[in-house]
Amino acid sequence: MLDSLNKYTYKWITHIDNIINTYNVTEHSITQIKPNEAGNKDNRLWVNWHLQNNSKHIRKHPELKDGDMVRFKLKPSIGTKGHEPKWSSTRHTIVGNSTNNEYYLPSVDVEYRKSNVFLRHELLKL
Repeated sequence: MLDSLNKYTYKWITHIDNIINTYNVTEHSITQIKPNEAGNKDNRLWVNWHLQNNSKHIRKHPELKDGDMVRFKLKPSIGTKGHEPKWSSTRHTIVGNSTNNEYYLPSVDVEYRKSNVFLRHELLKL
């Protein structure tokens, strides 16, 4: 944006106050209220209702059955970067029927993870 205004980009810090002030007086599309007003105690219920109403509650995952190929979700550690993979690089086969939305992957190295049992949201169907 600074390039389009022919401003010096190495002096971006001089523009930050104007950017923050503009943001704080602009109505937010989800809360339908300005950030300056959203911090008031009187508006807390309004903001919470709009945030809850617009959040995604229902996620539909395809069903998994015995023999399906999946990848499992990697648990991030401290210092994990956003560009690092979120799913295992190896493919695994589900063995047996699921019970209570838990799936067994015998090929997962137990030393890497405490157990070979995964919940549905931790598996990516291939």
